[in-house]
Formats: sequence, C-alpha cells, structure tokens
Amino acid sequence: MAIVPIVHTTILGQAKAKAARLAELQDFGFLHVISAHDATEQNRGSHGSRAMEAYHYLKNCAGKRRQVRDNRHFDQNRVIAEALQIKERTIVLEEERDYLEQRKKNLEPWGNFNFPPLVQTRGYRFWFYIVPLYLVGRLLETEHVWQCVYKDNRNGYIVVIAEDEPDPRTMPAPRTHTGSKSLAEVKERLDEVAAELEDLHWRRIGLTRWLTIFARQLASVEDQALLEDVTESLYDDGELFYFEAWLPAQRVEELHAYTREVGLLLQVRPPEDDEMPPTLLENRPAWSGGESLVQFYTTPAYDMWDPSTSIFLSFVIFFAMIISDAGYGLLLGLIWLIGHRRFSCTSPGLCRLFGAMVAATIIYGVMVGSYFGVAPEPHSLPARFKLLEVRNKEQMMLLSIAIGVGHLITANSGNLLLARRSKLYLQPLGWMLALAGGFAWWLGAVIIADADLLARGGQVGVAMGGLCVLLFSSTRPLGRWQDLLLRLMDGLVALTGFSKVFGDVLSYLRLFALGLASAQLAVTFNNLAGDAMTGMPGIGTLAAISILTVGHGLNLLLAVMSGVVHGLRLNYIEFFNWGLDEEGYPFRPFRKRRIGVWNQL
Repeated sequence: MAIVPIVHTTILGQAKAKAARLAELQDFGFLHVISAHDATEQNRGSHGSRAMEAYHYLKNCAGKRRQVRDNRHFDQNRVIAEALQIKERTIVLEEERDYLEQRKKNLEPWGNFNFPPLVQTRGYRFWFYIVPLYLVGRLLETEHVWQCVYKDNRNGYIVVIAEDEPDPRTMPAPRTHTGSKSLAEVKERLDEVAAELEDLHWRRIGLTRWLTIFARQLASVEDQALLEDVTESLYDDGELFYFEAWLPAQRVEELHAYTREVGLLLQVRPPEDDEMPPTLLENRPAWSGGESLVQFYTTPAYDMWDPSTSIFLSFVIFFAMIISDAGYGLLLGLIWLIGHRRFSCTSPGLCRLFGAMVAATIIYGVMVGSYFGVAPEPHSLPARFKLLEVRNKEQMMLLSIAIGVGHLITANSGNLLLARRSKLYLQPLGWMLALAGGFAWWLGAVIIADADLLARGGQVGVAMGGLCVLLFSSTRPLGRWQDLLLRLMDGLVALTGFSKVFGDVLSYLRLFALGLASAQLAVTFNNLAGDAMTGMPGIGTLAAISILTVGHGLNLLLAVMSGVVHGLRLNYIEFFNWGLDEEGYPFRPFRKRRIGVWNQL
C-alpha cells in the first residue's frame, strides 16, 4: 500500500558483451531504462509492432480455419508480411470501391455513354447540369442547344451541346462533372474490385490457421523488438557501453551481485531533488484491484502517496449504495462465480474487486431491506437486519454527505502525511478541519436537536481550518514584510476553495439519488407485473414473467452502469482533485512479456 522507493543506477560495461548483458537484464526484468523509455513505450520496434498489427488483423477475422499445431512449416516473417499486405491492399480497394459506388450512383441517371472524339463533333462538347424541375423552363429563354435525358421527382438531367462552357449566369444550376469513365467501365471496375476483395478475404482466412502458433511466438517477437530498441538507444563507442535506469531500492543488492558476477560497473544513488522518478505501486493482492483503478485514470507522482486502498474501498461502497438491492447483488454474485476462473486468469486484482463489489452489494441490500424491489415482512428474519430506509430522504442525505465528507478528509489526509516533504505544510489539515467542522456545524444546527455545543464546535473547526488554509497555502519565503502580504493574498485566493469543497460534498448526494432511482424502478416493475397478473386472466402470468425479466434486467443493467460510472467519477474527480496534487508516469520495467495463448485467441 505504498509507492516503492526508487534509486538511480548507471551501468557500464564492455561493448563486446553488450548484447549478452542486456538480454540477461531483460530476464531480470526490474530496470526502467531511462534512455530507451520513450522509444519503447511509443513503439516496441518496427518488427514487433508489425507483428502485433498482423496478429490482431488475423485474430479479428470473422471466419477462422482449423488451427495448425505443428510449427515446422510456420514462417513467421512470411505470415506477417502477407497479412499486412492483405490489410493494406484491402484498405485501398475498399476506398476505391466506395468511390466507384458513388460514381455509379451519379452516372446512372445519365445512362451509359462514351464521349466521341472532338474531331467527330467539330469541337462541340457536352456540358452536364442537374436542374430542379421548376427551373427547367428557364432554359427555353436561352439560345443553348440542350436536351433533358432523364427526370426524377425533383430534378431534370440536362445535356448542353456547345463549344465552350455556357456562361454560369445564363444557367439555372451549376455544372455537374461526370468524369471520363462510362457507366459500363465503372461497373466493370467495380466487379474487378469486388472479386479482388473476395480473394483477399479468403487469403486472410487461410492465414488464420497459424493463429495458435503465432500467439505463442508473439511475446518473443515483442521481447526481441524491445531488446533491439534498447540496444540501439544506448551509448556505445565500440569499447564501452553504458546506460542509466531507475531501480526499486529493494532490488539493489540483487543487481550488485549480478554486476559483480559478470564484470559490470554499477553506480547507485538516490534521486536528485530536480529528478522525477517513475512511480511503482506495490499493494497486497487483496487491494491490487484498487491499484488497477488508480492506474486506469492516472499515475501518482513519485513524491505523492498511494491511494489504491482508499479507491478500492470507496468504489466498492459507492457501487453498493447505487445498486441498493440484495437480489441484484446475488445475481452479480452468480455471474462472478460463473466467470471467476476466467477473471482470475486475466486479472486477479479485478476479480477480487468484483468479488468485493458483489459482497458489499449484498450486505448493503440487506441493510436497506430490498430483495428485487420487495421489502421483507415485518418481524421476519431479513427485517431484523434492515437498518436503513432508502426512501427516507433525511436519513439517506445524511449518510451520503457523511460519506462525502469522510472521503474528502481521507483525500487530504494523504497529503498531510507528506507535509514534511511539502512546502504547503498545514494546508491539508486546514481543509480536513473545515470539512469536519462544517459537517459538525450542519449536524448541530439542522439535524440534531439541542446540539448547540456540537454546532459551536463545528464553527470553531471551520474557523481554524480557514486560518490554516489562509496562512499555509503559499510557498513564498518570508524575507520582507511585503512577502507576508503576498502570502496573505495567496491565502485569500486559496480560501475561494470553500465554495468548491462545498460543491464537491454535495456531489455525493448522487449516491442517494441513484440508489433511490434503482429501488423505485424495481418496485415499479413489480407493481406492473402484479397488475398484469390480476388484470389479464390466462396470459397474465406470461406477461408478468416477461415484465419482471425485462424490467429487472434493464434496471440491473442501468444500476451497474451508474454504479461503475459514478463510483469512478467520485474517485477520479472529487477524490483525486483533493488528494493528488501532481501526476507522475508509471514504472515500465525492461523485461520479457508473458502472453498466454488462452488470452490471445
């Protein structure tokens, strides 16, 4: 649950052993090579990127051949080259086909014709116009030689015969270009393009027989491409080579042992103040899903804190509050159990996150007493566990705002822990006091009767928090009395954040609103199904089942979408805005990839 300490390393060795040493370091897989970082992230080598492009092109083919398991006849370079050639040629032909289809559509009203040589027409040319029917009569007022060759319900297709283009001012519509190809030639070319596209399609299908072998070798292709990129980007004068890299501090001894064994020179130092190392997050397996959520949106700066655990817990709680139904939680749990094995293979962290979401949804659904929109009978066992009423506006607003205040206090507490490394000192503490004080003030003045002491304590907290924000929101040094005035000006600007923090806290009311909407929709579909059963004898049962299935399915889908979108939004916007001041970049280890065939086909 922390950002791993990183050290800077410089490695120096003999150029003749560069290839072997780099291959061994790639096997170790814990160095973030500085000089090659940009290149390797943007492009893992031309051959590696071409291989990945070719593989995905074949993988996305609609029809696939039976897979070949024997790789003796597999020529990887030929398959890559042929697949990309098919892809490029297909793109060109599809663009030409679209153009020809449009030309065909434009030429069909004019009919099939070829332009005669100018010698035969004595210099006269054909000029084409598409004229609205109500304007065709104006041509009678001109001296042009013209003929209407086709009409539809809107336009007349006019051909004018003249040596030079008619004056546009005398024509009721602008000139139309038909091109030099006749309709028959366009259709003939269309047939040729369609035939070639069909041949290319079947060639593509034929190459899909190698997908299984291709997937097995894809990782090695990417690894080799990455190794070549790193090799080419390092300093090498023919005698020596060297490069710089970032290294997790816990792996220093291991790297020292390796460099002594193979005869490399190693220099290790902590990062300088003006350097920004990459960020490597390390969490327990139980919280790794939160790490994935954090990295999906941003990467904390190296000198910040790791919010993975907070994001994990808050997202799970938000999702459960928005679903607000134990029955829906059981359905999601069934989905999780069915797909648990596959999810565990692809991403164990996300699998655990989904499991936590399911458990939280069931628990919260029991607490609000909702089972597919049906409330438990009074004095029943489920009714004993009902602690909240989702339709109680005052209760749910209090809960939502309390969660919002706690969430933002947690965000600022992370920055407070870094105060010793920050020049802003007690500003996060000020916002924490302001949030807690404002909440206590609201409780004592509005929610709880005869709680004047709580309200006054909240007022004191808001005042103390505002004072901390005013005095500790500036990094200006105090060398002159003018600096004090400037610091106070900076503090006054920071105090405008009170309106923002107020709006951010109110943003958590969406938890109550969305949870209420989900619960009300479930009840509505139940009522509709009940009315159908009583109002339509015979087919009422079938209608009720259809309403329940479609209605609850739609409601569950909407609730899950809302839970994911708004659960992430409250974390990514409100929480990160107050908890993460700086953005960093991820630690990208120079290592070999591990791609399983099961994950590629």
